[in-house]
Amino acid sequence: MKHIKSSQDEKEKSATKKTLIGDDSDDEDSAIKNEAIWLVLTTKQHVVDKNRLKPGKIALPHSLNTSPSLSICVITADPQRGVKDIIADSSFPQTLSGRIEKVIGFSKLKARYQSFESRRQLFSEHDVFLADDRIAMRLVQTLGKIFYKSSKRPIPIRIAEIEKVDGKRVKKDPKKNNNPKEEDKKASFAAPLIVAKEIERALNCAPVQLAASTTASVRVGSSKFTPEQLSD
Repeated sequence: MKHIKSSQDEKEKSATKKTLIGDDSDDEDSAIKNEAIWLVLTTKQHVVDKNRLKPGKIALPHSLNTSPSLSICVITADPQRGVKDIIADSSFPQTLSGRIEKVIGFSKLKARYQSFESRRQLFSEHDVFLADDRIAMRLVQTLGKIFYKSSKRPIPIRIAEIEKVDGKRVKKDPKKNNNPKEEDKKASFAAPLIVAKEIERALNCAPVQLAASTTASVRVGSSKFTPEQLSD
């Protein structure tokens, strides 16, 4: 935190000089005061189990997403209308639905955001991206490095309707629905309150994307945190 404070002081002095000569540095100044802090993990061996490479999340004691003006984009399995109806439902918390500014299905995401420029525009329009865990692995290639080498990596959320028999969850038959496109067409979603709870839980988590290497980075805080919050 001492290093960040020193670095910010230098940047603020530079920003002040630019302002004096006529440059507008409001955007730069706001970025200076909210710098991301990452935890870098190193392992002795490469991660070889592909199941461990699936995007995940870790609960944080101090959320990075507390702003009431937070802009959320939800990327879901098709059909996207299913999630839009859930968010519009009267039982879905309005304090949360008011912050969800965009819901887009996976097929439309691929069709509309093929160019780097269009993906960069999408990236800049929202603060947090949440992804249906059924299509999370396919987003890495679809969205590219602009998302996955930043602090806006999509956070996976489980919003699928879970089939239960006698109160016990039914395990999915791996021999069925091996075609992702067919699975998307049949995608079913949980009840509004369950989806809302899952989204709220995700907003209090840090996204984790492991790679087949010996290092991984996790965004755990910002320069607005106190040293005690970072330690937690």
